[in-house]
Amino acid sequence: MDYNISVILLTIIFISGSTWIIDSIKKKNNKKIIKNNTYLEKIKKNVISMFPVFILIFIFRSFVFEPFRIPSESMMPTLFVGDFILVKKFSYGIKEPIFQKTIFKTNLPKRGDVVVFKYPKNNKINYIKRVIGIPGDKIFYNSQNSKIFIFPKCKNKINCKTIYFNRSKLKNSKFVEIRNNFKNYKNKKNQINKKEKKNKSCLILKIARETVNNKSYSILFKKKDKKKINKIKIWTVPEKKYFMIGDNRDNSYDSRYWGYVPEKNLIGKAVYIWMSFKKEVNKWPTGFRLSRIGKIE
Repeated sequence: MDYNISVILLTIIFISGSTWIIDSIKKKNNKKIIKNNTYLEKIKKNVISMFPVFILIFIFRSFVFEPFRIPSESMMPTLFVGDFILVKKFSYGIKEPIFQKTIFKTNLPKRGDVVVFKYPKNNKINYIKRVIGIPGDKIFYNSQNSKIFIFPKCKNKINCKTIYFNRSKLKNSKFVEIRNNFKNYKNKKNQINKKEKKNKSCLILKIARETVNNKSYSILFKKKDKKKINKIKIWTVPEKKYFMIGDNRDNSYDSRYWGYVPEKNLIGKAVYIWMSFKKEVNKWPTGFRLSRIGKIE
């Protein structure tokens, strides 16, 4: 999708730029421009006027900020379906816009960053998740309570400290999962009816604040069965790759299932919500959520 938009913009720039150059050469050589068709002249003027506008759009979108739309609930409660976000393209390097080859690097992702990247199994699809592990990290994940801690890669093992993802006490959130549709979240005050409660067809999700490296954000969970035995999963992040998890911990298809994200797949850091529509997956918007406009945690 990004590739196609970049090609379209370049094509428009080429056409409008070529038209402007040809028209300028004719005027410079004092050649008479025959105006037999006023309509065609207007089209030509409009095409020429678009040249600087599309140049600016192309530069801004390719190297500064690019807009994206949130299509799923995997990053709730940080990001909702219907949120429109800005991604800082130069956060992790400057890339040429067509083939996305890195021209030069700037910074590297940090644990806790919300990042847009190309899905490793299909580069035509963009994903957005939170960075949990960076190259060299040994990640320990408790699948029973979703707690995480990390043994980072250290040059001096004596002073190497374990990194804990500290979490506040879990409490009921305003979000509900309808069990017949795992991707249908609603406000519990308005949407849960007595029949759903009786049939236990809905599940109130738990919410907590998680903190790592002085960065704090909210995460969602399902209620866990305390009788289940804790199962620890371990991953060691390879060089130039990253481990990503969604904030909606029990309803996110992420690195726990399909592996690591190569550095070359990184698009940028999600930094701002600039518009938000009241919307559910695969449904039309029903209004606005202007209160959600602001920085992304």
